[in-house]
Amino acid sequence: GGVDAVLGWAVFKAWAPERLDIVPLQPEEIVRIGYLPIAVTRYARNRDGALRFIKYLRSPAGRAVYARHHYALTPEEAYRKAGTRRPVGGETRILNDWVKR
Repeated sequence: GGVDAVLGWAVFKAWAPERLDIVPLQPEEIVRIGYLPIAVTRYARNRDGALRFIKYLRSPAGRAVYARHHYALTPEEAYRKAGTRRPVGGETRILNDWVKR
């Protein structure tokens, strides 16, 4: 029912601070800053509902929800939180020696 360690987003520390010990990466250890994109899949059964949800998430009320849960809302805010400027989003290649064969 539990784990010993996980590599995760900085927002994890806000989810359950009484149950988690956080060991943050140093700025020089950060390779890329993650983000959570939003889009409507081409398989959406309710495209209009999905678009309304995206509109809500981009509204001041939706952005307040993200902020309340400690997500960065702009690249500049992400840089400040990380203490460094690194690429935002994109693809990170897994090193061969990280993959079990």
